[in-house]
Amino acid sequence: MIILMTEIRQTPSIEFDCVAQNLRRAARLVTRRYEEALRPVDLTASQFTILQALGGGRVVPQGMLADILGFEQTTMTRLAALMLKRALISVQPDPDDKRGRLLSISKDGTKLYGQAAPLWQKAQSFTLGRMPPNEWHGVRKALKTLSAEV
Repeated sequence: MIILMTEIRQTPSIEFDCVAQNLRRAARLVTRRYEEALRPVDLTASQFTILQALGGGRVVPQGMLADILGFEQTTMTRLAALMLKRALISVQPDPDDKRGRLLSISKDGTKLYGQAAPLWQKAQSFTLGRMPPNEWHGVRKALKTLSAEV
């Protein structure tokens, strides 16, 4: 039996009514758009976000940065290692935490961020253009509410 997409969409189900499913689908598709935009400078969306967060000479504990950006600690460690290997960030011991590390953007990271920012801006403008004007602020507020720790 072949089921048509129109039949599936007309049937109430977890796939279409589930908040998690809808958010994950949107996140995957939007992330893909940003990843494609950043491909010419060989950055992932997550790496771009880290460079953006470390811009302006900020020095941030790795664990705190992971928490702020919503990354799992293991993901943050993996991303930091890749970015360190490419000399995009600098890592130094955290004097306040024997096991901690402080991250900062390097000169190469700052240069690459400057090349990537216009590519990101193009993806950002395209994405925002897919919504009615001024709707992003409401969506952002709803996402913040949904992702708040209990």
